[in-house]
Amino acid sequence: MSKLDELMQADAANILNSRKALVDFDPELPSALDTIAAMFNTFKRCMVGALDDSADLATLDGCSKELGIDGDALVSQIQSEARGTSALDRARTAWFRLLARRARGIVFLLLQRQFMWAASDLLRMRLTPAIGYGRQEAESLALLFLMRDDPTIGRRWLKLATDSDGKTFYREFQGRILEVIERLDLSGAYEAGSGTSLHVRFASAVRGLSLHRRPNEVWLGYQEVRQDDPCSYFLEVLSFLRTQERVLRGLGPAFPEVSDLLTRHNTS
Repeated sequence: MSKLDELMQADAANILNSRKALVDFDPELPSALDTIAAMFNTFKRCMVGALDDSADLATLDGCSKELGIDGDALVSQIQSEARGTSALDRARTAWFRLLARRARGIVFLLLQRQFMWAASDLLRMRLTPAIGYGRQEAESLALLFLMRDDPTIGRRWLKLATDSDGKTFYREFQGRILEVIERLDLSGAYEAGSGTSLHVRFASAVRGLSLHRRPNEVWLGYQEVRQDDPCSYFLEVLSFLRTQERVLRGLGPAFPEVSDLLTRHNTS
């Protein structure tokens, strides 16, 4: 059996062991992860109606007819950023709204995937990558707030094509992103993810590190839960759940369209 096969076999065993350990700690604990996954799925279903493009598509179709050009030519004129008629201005506004809506949907899906990957890593007893996803979740949620307030940010985000583009974008919006993260009480998750997982620091190794297994040997495990210190694992899981609570609380204000739909559904 190859080393990779051994690792995947250990992962499968760890998932069974970690779920049992969480049940022993609190019978409700493992189901909390499944509940959060279901909540993300429910929110995604609600977004289908909230992020509806039909009004903007109708505007684009009307402007295309008014200008006497087909849809491809209209998009070409919009993207040229040339000054034009009021019809072109209306089309450009509708197009930018549509792109921003698409960007917000993609960032939400990234946020959902970040949770799913983090939760599955926790069950595999890989704590460091799970902590790293906390930073990505915080940044994703902050971007959703910025895109909600300024659709041009969503359009710019979609156009990021190179590392240089990404660095320029992040430098420009870093301050505003961090302000939102602070307001949402996600600074701890953001900083822990940066320091523990997304940079090469001693903190990345400390959970799985052993200097005393054999003389002159340094050993680093792939799973980071120690048999002699199970409490550290439970603390990481509880901290992760706390982060998800803050993320889920932030999703409503980040997508007021979804909240409006839910309110109308519940009162109809």
